[in-house]
Amino acid sequence: MRCMVARALFLLITACSFPARAAIIVHIGDTADKDALFWVETKSNHALIHGSYRNNIDERFMRPEETATISVLALNPITFTFVYASIYHPAYIYDSKQVKEMPSALKTVTIPKFEPRAWRDFIDSGEKVLHSGQGIHLGNVVDHFKLFIKSYLPAIDNAGMGDNLKGYISLFQQLISHTEKTLPQSTYGMKSIEDLRKKDPAYARRLDQTEQGRLKELKDLLSEIKALLSISAEERIRLRSLQTKLVNARSVYHDMMTAPDRQSIEEFLDFQFKNSRSRPRPDKTQKWVGTGTNILYSITLGARYTLNDNDGKRLHETCYRTGLSVDLYGGEKTDLKNTQKSFSANFCRNDQEEWVIQLPGK
Repeated sequence: MRCMVARALFLLITACSFPARAAIIVHIGDTADKDALFWVETKSNHALIHGSYRNNIDERFMRPEETATISVLALNPITFTFVYASIYHPAYIYDSKQVKEMPSALKTVTIPKFEPRAWRDFIDSGEKVLHSGQGIHLGNVVDHFKLFIKSYLPAIDNAGMGDNLKGYISLFQQLISHTEKTLPQSTYGMKSIEDLRKKDPAYARRLDQTEQGRLKELKDLLSEIKALLSISAEERIRLRSLQTKLVNARSVYHDMMTAPDRQSIEEFLDFQFKNSRSRPRPDKTQKWVGTGTNILYSITLGARYTLNDNDGKRLHETCYRTGLSVDLYGGEKTDLKNTQKSFSANFCRNDQEEWVIQLPGK
């Protein structure tokens, strides 16, 4: 009873504490080029018993010397820890600032003003890229490339900005060169790591191998950026839409494939079913390119089985385990990522002699 009362009180406090309308002010200073278009994300952070979660509040483009007043409809005051805003531009170092005050109907919260620093200034200053710690380190450079791919470029495309982003490729190349040049001369942020690095050659080698892997990742990200910028904004939007469907065999079968693609699978399975005892046996793999999509599909036949429910009742007499592969670029070589994927897929023949897809384990 006491537990139920406490829970009811918690819900009542939570419901009554939501601010009717609050506001957050975000401002970018004048240290950046006045025409630079920054992608700004504003979020709140909330504590949980194990970890925390972020709540998206606002996303928008802003220019230097611009101020945005962002409305906040509801924040949970019991779990609230802080609000923050982050800014990103290909030519400037990523920055994020936070405030631990909660916006409310009676209080407008102001994020400290952003004063973006250009990567060009960082490179020309000769400042070293650090292994880790305070300052600009290797992880910051890797994240800069990732944010361009995951946040900035999609935002530009979705807004129809048509910005000439290819001009930043030269800066990205110079940033990689500067990183490779200065990283060997820098130190780690923690004295304990530096001491162990000097005393233990095996540990030092592991650190070096990790960094070499991250430098390779940096070059791979640049190759991906070049590939993305070599295609049109419309094609990038289409690619991202297709990638959201590469979740499992069911999403590919129902959401990506066209009716002719599904018919190709059904005809393949029908042929296998009707000719399973023939000699020689039919080829167990079939490939085809989707009409009008240039997506290359491949299906490979696996073991045949019967499907029963948990009580042992027969659901389908004939099922096949198969491997289903997808290549969004029709087998062409590309530096674009997440364009190929393989799935396990089970197909069962029902009473109407139709093939229905079953996810493995279902």
